[in-house]
Amino acid sequence: MPIRVTPIPFPEVNQMNAWVVWCPRSREALVVDPGGWDDRIPGLLDRERLAPVGIFLTHGHWDHTGGVGAARQELGVPVLASARTLAAVSDQVPGAEGRPLEEGDQVRVGGHEGTVHELTGHTDDQLVLYLEGHLMAGDTLFAAALGGTPDPARFHQQAAKLRRLLFRLPPDVVVHPGHGPVTEVGLERLFNPFLKGTEPHWKTALGGW
Repeated sequence: MPIRVTPIPFPEVNQMNAWVVWCPRSREALVVDPGGWDDRIPGLLDRERLAPVGIFLTHGHWDHTGGVGAARQELGVPVLASARTLAAVSDQVPGAEGRPLEEGDQVRVGGHEGTVHELTGHTDDQLVLYLEGHLMAGDTLFAAALGGTPDPARFHQQAAKLRRLLFRLPPDVVVHPGHGPVTEVGLERLFNPFLKGTEPHWKTALGGW
């Protein structure tokens, strides 16, 4: 059975998207980027009878990590993130409760295995997770836009890394961004102006995210 991805929007937290990635056979679930925490995510876990196995953080910005301490306390599962992100949330997540991730590491949810990719640019700690037809993109890639960066060099670094990754993935891979609507890899290859190799000025990317 294919993996499922359920959005949990937090419009009051900088219009961000949290996600629950879950296996319909084993009922195991991975919580992605809990920027806030209330009964929305636990309610989904209860309704679908899901057993959380981890909390995946794409990067350390407050609107993606604001609920991680409460999530960790309530769910009792490890936090999976880059070493830099774990350091950034160390006040909420003691070291023993985190698993540092690097390029090429695997994350398993039930019978499904995902691969971690480092995509620095928006931040120096940004990770994305590709898992069987789904890309948990954080703030690297949005529909027809890229995440903002602090300078042109890092913007072009991010765009180049995204091009290398996206052109290795099937076009029907669904992209689940940290903000805004879902999109697909094939659509972004065709229409995202920042992935053409002749990008518009870097400041026209979504600098607020």
